[in-house]
Amino acid sequence: MLQPVAAASVVAPPAAPAGSNWRLGGPPLQISYRRVDALTLPARLVRAHKPKQVTQVAASIAEFGFIEPILVDAKGVVVACVCSLLAARELGV
Repeated sequence: MLQPVAAASVVAPPAAPAGSNWRLGGPPLQISYRRVDALTLPARLVRAHKPKQVTQVAASIAEFGFIEPILVDAKGVVVACVCSLLAARELGV
């Protein structure tokens, strides 16, 4: 059974109004749960992750669960934590 993965955003500093998208000047950020297969990799990866690194992250996710959310844009394209997405796919979650 596929488990949803938390897709979230940057947390605003204490001085910013609660829920504001203070870095981008856009609408408030939100946390939503999406299936791993609903997220897509960016067209151009900034960093190449070695298979060993993905396996290590997968082992961490298997042991501790998702500690850090995967950051995605409005279209479901991963902005940060690409390695976590690859690891989740490796685990089949």
